[in-house]
Amino acid sequence: MSNHFFEIQKGNFIASEKNKVNNVDLVIEKEGEIISLLGPSGIGKTTILRTLAGLQKLSSGKIFLKGKLISSNEFHLEPEKRNIALSF
Repeated sequence: MSNHFFEIQKGNFIASEKNKVNNVDLVIEKEGEIISLLGPSGIGKTTILRTLAGLQKLSSGKIFLKGKLISSNEFHLEPEKRNIALSF
């Protein structure tokens, strides 16, 4: 369990067999903090965001929001219950 507003612990994100993002750790301490995912095209930014929103399942690792587990390889909270939006 996490005491941070948002946390990814050793997250592995998979878009396809060729496109994978492995071993991601991210902590957002307080609600309202602003972060940015930067990188070249095809590096996995959208895959990570789609997984956070619940549109894709997490391959392994854990994602917490407000101290509650929202995603792991054994648990997947439905997108409509996450209160997370994805906008481009």
